[in-house]
Order: sequence, then C-alpha cells, then structure tokens
Amino acid sequence: MTLPRPLILTVVALLLCATLPFVLTDYEATLAGFVGIAAIAALGLVLLSGISGQTSFGHATFVGLAAYTTAWMTRYGGFPPLAGLPAGLAITGGTAFLLGLITSRISGHYLPLATIAWCASFFYLFGVIPGLGGFNGFGEIPPLF
Repeated sequence: MTLPRPLILTVVALLLCATLPFVLTDYEATLAGFVGIAAIAALGLVLLSGISGQTSFGHATFVGLAAYTTAWMTRYGGFPPLAGLPAGLAITGGTAFLLGLITSRISGHYLPLATIAWCASFFYLFGVIPGLGGFNGFGEIPPLF
C-alpha cells in the first residue's frame, strides 16, 4: 500500500518545521515564526476570497484577536505562549462563528462594508479596554523558550 503524495509531503514539511528551532539562530527562528503567521493569514484570505468568492476587510481582526488572547494569557495569566494558542484559536473561532451568524446573510457590496465595520469596531473596542493596554497594546511579554 502506497501513501498519497500530498500526505507524504505534509509529513515531511511538518518534520522540517519541527526541527527548524534546533538549527536556526534566535533571529532566524523569530523570522520564520513571523513568516508562518503571515502564511496562515494569507491562506485564510485565499480560502475566503479565492475559493468562496467573498471579500473580507476584517480578516486582520481575527488574527489580532488570536494574538491578543495568546499574549494576554502569557503576560497576565502566567501561561506559556504555546498554551495560549489553543485558547486564542477557540476565542477567535467562537467570535468568527457569532459574527458569521450575523453577516453570512449579507451579499453584494454590503458584505465588504460590514467587514470593515466589524474591523473598525474591534479596533476601537480593543483600544478602550483597560486590560489590553489601549491603542499601544501591552509589552513585557516573556519570550518563547
């Protein structure tokens, strides 16, 4: 029995990504992490606009929501950064589901306008919540070791 080629390539890619932190410098590992984050965000946009044919200008809101959740849990909750990732995904997924219930019935040029409105509302909401550091965010997040 032979395994499908996409499965083999996926396993090889995951193994390569798992070994990168052990062979890269701190700068290169950080840069690779940023590239991975940008790639995940780009894949979400490809799925939304390229495959489903819808336009969303609020995509960065969900990326930011997951990042804020992970950073907040690390900074104030005392959790390691990797433990904050599942919580960030759960909160972002739940928020996307609830917003999707509202905006999924919108079509045409109203959908991009609604996504811009969600993005602006979350931007200002995050700016005025005291525990999130205002519009500048918060620092002193411990590094990933």
